[in-house]
Amino acid sequence: MESQIGADLSRVVRMWRSLIDHRLKPLKLTQTHWITLHNISQLPPEQSQIQLAKAIGIEQPSLVRTLDQLEEKN
Repeated sequence: MESQIGADLSRVVRMWRSLIDHRLKPLKLTQTHWITLHNISQLPPEQSQIQLAKAIGIEQPSLVRTLDQLEEKN
C-alpha cells in the first residue's frame, strides 16, 4: 500500500511540474524562477538572500544562480 501511495504521489508531482512548466513557458520562466519571484513578492523588502533561500527551500548558491538568471532576463 505504501509503495502505491508513493508512486501515486510521485506521478502527481510530475504532472504538477509539467503543468507549471507549460503555463510558464510563454513567460520564459522556470518553476525555480517563478517560486523565487513569488517569494520575493511575499517577504519583507529587507530580507536577505539567506532568508529568501530558506523560504524557498534551496541552498544559497542555487539562489544566487537563479537571481543572476532573472537579472539577465530583466
